[in-house]
Amino acid sequence: MIGVYQGDNFPGVISANIANGGCLTFVFTSDSSVVRSGWRADISCELPPSCVFPTSLTLDDVTDSTATLYWFENNNPPASEWEIEYGLSGFVQGTGTIITATSNLITISGLTHSTHYEVYVRSICDVNDKSYWSLVLPFTTDSEPVIPPVCGGIFVDTGNTIANYQPSENYTITIFPDNVGEYVNVTFTSFNVELAWDGLMVYNGANTSSPLFDSGSAYNRATCPNGAWTGTGDFAATSFTSTDSSGALTFVFTSDNLIEKSGWEANVTCSILGVSEISFNSIIVYPNPAKDLITVALKDFQTDVIIKIYTIQGQEVHKELGVNGTTDIDISNLSSGVYFINIIDNKKIFTKKFIKE
Repeated sequence: MIGVYQGDNFPGVISANIANGGCLTFVFTSDSSVVRSGWRADISCELPPSCVFPTSLTLDDVTDSTATLYWFENNNPPASEWEIEYGLSGFVQGTGTIITATSNLITISGLTHSTHYEVYVRSICDVNDKSYWSLVLPFTTDSEPVIPPVCGGIFVDTGNTIANYQPSENYTITIFPDNVGEYVNVTFTSFNVELAWDGLMVYNGANTSSPLFDSGSAYNRATCPNGAWTGTGDFAATSFTSTDSSGALTFVFTSDNLIEKSGWEANVTCSILGVSEISFNSIIVYPNPAKDLITVALKDFQTDVIIKIYTIQGQEVHKELGVNGTTDIDISNLSSGVYFINIIDNKKIFTKKFIKE
């Protein structure tokens, strides 16, 4: 398809391609209300150029900002120069960016990440003898590379804090501590990905062979595997602390090709963990679900901790200072729903989830 025109979007000159039989086909549709004056166009026919257009356009490599293009030259003797026109998907030929190549392999640079493009090529056999344009080749640039955050920084999705993430994403990022003996903690301050269709997998170590921090979700989809953190409710990501010898955490995010959400933002910290503090089994919250009272039982903690309770929207609703051992917390004034308990020991944060009936 050459283009879609409506309103006062003027198409200008439209030429057939010999690859399409030298013909042009037009389809017009109108609704049942407003009518306009329509159009007038001059039609002319001419013999095709003797210079044969290129075929078999192939993308050798595509990155977030470049695309390497190769094609087959059909003339004998072969052309020694070609014109390449490219633009955003659906652009009208003659309005795109045209560059010249002296070989049938060229890298187009300066592209925008996560963007759909179309490209055409034609041979220049002589200054007055150019072929028709080739058939269109569509392509999409890769997502912008995700740079692992550092200790003391923030971890965000590809949309950063100002936009949604992209469709059809699939990338892995591993966060390492700055110093040997430290362990990475990632605490999410916001999390919103498409429930059941987009998911974040979190691994306790330097690669995806490490143990999984399992959310308990069971959607079993390619973009949201079992155990993925997804949505904004029960399976939304909270806080993770590495207990692996590498001190690292590994994240894998996948999204489908339809709905995109705002993604996430998380704080990254690194600190030294005591042996008794590296197990979530040291923290027990019961009963769960609970109605009026929950009990937080801590063992192996060598210092007093701070306990904070948050809603799933991140609002702090309760705080306890100087806690150790077993503590009862009155939750009778809280609304029904899902809550998170942060147990803060120096710079280390452990998170548990409970349901208020």
